[in-house]
Amino acid sequence: MNSNGGKNMRRVSVLLLASVVAVAIGVTAVLLTHTGASAQGAWPEPATDPGLMAAAAPAPGDQPAQPPDLRRRLNLTDDQARRVEQTMATYRGRVEKLRIDLARARLDARETFLQTAPDRARLATIARRIGDLDAQLAQARFDMLADLRGILTPEQWGRMQMMRRGPGAFGGGFRRR
Repeated sequence: MNSNGGKNMRRVSVLLLASVVAVAIGVTAVLLTHTGASAQGAWPEPATDPGLMAAAAPAPGDQPAQPPDLRRRLNLTDDQARRVEQTMATYRGRVEKLRIDLARARLDARETFLQTAPDRARLATIARRIGDLDAQLAQARFDMLADLRGILTPEQWGRMQMMRRGPGAFGGGFRRR
């Protein structure tokens, strides 16, 4: 490669990196404004912070249909409906705190990038924390689905899978947050 091509490549890389940093700073500023978190790291209490609660909320369609809808659409027996309700309540309780912790970790990472020289060791710690929380959320979801699989008949399970895929010829497969 000639030296002019190498300089252009470096210039493009620097411009791309600067653009990514600018976007990250902008997103961080918006998130800090909406959550009330300060750049010094003081976090508001989750119970009183609607911005953080909204950031931690599941995306629409992230959770399977709620028990009353499942009961009607899957023709559940009383026992199945009770067991599904218990399973869903356990799942919701398990993931609520995890989602709040995950939103905090992501905001912590964004806050770290506001620093002139981001602390790489801190970022590595945050990355591990985010990975661990993501894994815990996935495990909670898999446990919930396995529990539902054990409650439903094969026909009901198939119908639930079709409901989860949503409209469209090919469906959406397993949804992600």
